Amino acid sequence: MNRDYAFKKEDEDYILLKDFNHDVLKLTELGQTERNESSDATGYTTDGRFINIELKSRDQYLSGSSFLIGAVNEKPYTADTIYLESHKAGDLLLDYVVDKKIPLYINFMKNGYVILYNLSTLKHRPKKVCKKIYSKLYQGFELAKREELPLKDAWIYQRINNKYKLIQKPQ
Repeated sequence: MNRDYAFKKEDEDYILLKDFNHDVLKLTELGQTERNESSDATGYTTDGRFINIELKSRDQYLSGSSFLIGAVNEKPYTADTIYLESHKAGDLLLDYVVDKKIPLYINFMKNGYVILYNLSTLKHRPKKVCKKIYSKLYQGFELAKREELPLKDAWIYQRINNKYKLIQKPQ
């Protein structure tokens, strides 16, 4: 396992979160969690609710209501869902049920889009899938259990002129 890669990605994602928080979330006491925790960051809303955040930056682009996976100048693979590791979804939701920590899953896309899910308010049950994926963390292929989160359940923001603009609410 490439722990240096994992820690570097967590730090990079947290920097993206701080910028997004400044414009959109406006959480107080925003902080990174300890390494190997079930979430990446936490904070409080202005009315004192605890927020538990899982972060992911992706090498994908968002175009309209689907992802463009792969190089933009090549024929891309498109999808209308984002994957979340099943164990992370379970941990976030268990923290919500037991401790009332609001579970957010935030994805930073390559072209300035941010896709945010509040797992406690999903309108559609995620489909469970098992996929063979390439993991940069493990530097090889792995069989991974994931939850498919439809884009229609997401808050989608786009960074325009150095500010985030809401472009879609959950449907």
